[in-house]
Amino acid sequence: GHTNRVWSVRFSPDGKTIASGGDDRSAKLWNIATGECSKTIQGYSNVVYRIAFESDRQLLASGHEDQTVKLWDIHTGQHRSLSGHKNRVFDVAFHPIMSILASASGDRTVKLWDWHTGNCLHTFAGHESWVVSVTFSPDGQILASSSYDHTIKLWHVQTGECIQVLRGHTNYVLSIAFSPDGQLLVSGSYGQTIKLWEVSTGDCLGTWEGQDSRIWSVAFSPDGQTIVSGGNDRSIKLWSISDRKSLHKPLRTLEGHEGEILSTSFNQKGDMLLSTSMDKTIKLWDLATDRCIKTLHGHENSVWSGILSQDGCTILSSSADETIKIWDVQAERCIKTLRSPRPYENMNITGVTGLTEAQKNTLKALGSVED
Repeated sequence: GHTNRVWSVRFSPDGKTIASGGDDRSAKLWNIATGECSKTIQGYSNVVYRIAFESDRQLLASGHEDQTVKLWDIHTGQHRSLSGHKNRVFDVAFHPIMSILASASGDRTVKLWDWHTGNCLHTFAGHESWVVSVTFSPDGQILASSSYDHTIKLWHVQTGECIQVLRGHTNYVLSIAFSPDGQLLVSGSYGQTIKLWEVSTGDCLGTWEGQDSRIWSVAFSPDGQTIVSGGNDRSIKLWSISDRKSLHKPLRTLEGHEGEILSTSFNQKGDMLLSTSMDKTIKLWDLATDRCIKTLHGHENSVWSGILSQDGCTILSSSADETIKIWDVQAERCIKTLRSPRPYENMNITGVTGLTEAQKNTLKALGSVED
């Protein structure tokens, strides 16, 4: 049968066949009388979920739907793949000191990689469902991971030991971030809530009621005093960590996106904010005025992740359109697009006979070309 979740089933008009579709990117036709699969229609997709940037080496890491982690040289566009996960890779994070990369996957594990050699150093197992977010503490001693199993786990990077399990969310934990001093952790969930945790004890210090439902992104300001969240209500909210009694009152709310907010991050000074959205755009906000000062268009699907360079001149973004884009902020234009090869990349089908127009269009979507 299917090798992943089945999201949809339908009967044929004559009642003799069932069609099913699932996360394994296939549709299957089933004979009701025999229970056998009579046909499998295989699709292809390679969404780029989260990205991470190692500025000293100008190295970009990306997590992909095809179960791989990819490492990119952003100047040449060359990449190499790290394979080992058995489900899509939702998030990646560089260690702040060592040449280590962490990846979070739907196979319920977190992997640590030596990004010099491409070798897998450790596999952290223990979550009971998809692991969707991963981040290192500022000193690099602790790795935090969050999961659809409603928990956050803290791992000792060197030993691989799970040293703390943070419980309290009642739904998927979609996003996590350490405070700049590493003493606090913030988490956002599918169940409307944002929680603040003390890392050393695992105690929950406060809970805020955030967006209507899904909180896709949380982050700390550089001074550690403010939390930003983004979610399904299309707004960006700023919260004071010192005001834990006003559970329903953000400091400020930024509005302008027309889709769910998928990622949020501050610049180094803390005076600007970057956001990405399901509306296919990237926005840069001036926090002195709460105004959107730049909107970048070019992606053809949801923008899962965005990173602002230290000098504020460049933005990196990843999208469900299977691309990573590099943007010139001042010019508001894309200066480079990175895309991993598709199954039939650059295969020339000019003059090929026996193909219908629909089949040709499918091959082109998978990378083939026609003069």
